Order: sequence, then structure tokens, then C-alpha cells
Amino acid sequence: MTNTIESKALRSGLLAIAAAAAVFALAGCNQRESANETAKDVAEARKDANQNVAEEKREAADSAADTQKDRASAEYDVAIAQADGGRYAG
Repeated sequence: MTNTIESKALRSGLLAIAAAAAVFALAGCNQRESANETAKDVAEARKDANQNVAEEKREAADSAADTQKDRASAEYDVAIAQADGGRYAG
């Protein structure tokens, strides 16, 4: 499950980079940007994408932890129901 979430996060990051590159390309149609400015823009877009991927990974980890808590709670409820059922069956 985590691999799927990480893949989704990676795709989101790549999409952010592609979107940033498209914005820079469209914004620069009428003017040339220096190589240093372009490198700075690309570095900034990569930084943003990496931050987005990190955030998605944190959310995925939180979701996985919540799922484990939900499963533990459900298992507890089943155990209590079984115990109650056993108490009345005997």
C-alpha cells in the first residue's frame, strides 16, 4: 500500500516540476532569461516538488498509522464481542 502512495507522491512531484517548467516556458516566450536565472528557477521548482513529495510521504505514513489504529480498534471490538458471547454461551 505504501508503494502505491509513494508512487502517487512521486508522480505528484514530477507533475509539479512539469507544471513549473511549463509556466517558466510560457512566461519566457517574449523574453530571454539568463542561464543563471533559469537554473535558479529549475532549482526552486525541484525544491518545491521535493517538499510536496515529502509532505505526501508524511501524509501516507499518517494514513498507514491511522489504518493500523483502526484495525487494532476493530480487533479489540471483535475480541470483546467474542468474550461477551462466550460468557453468555456457557
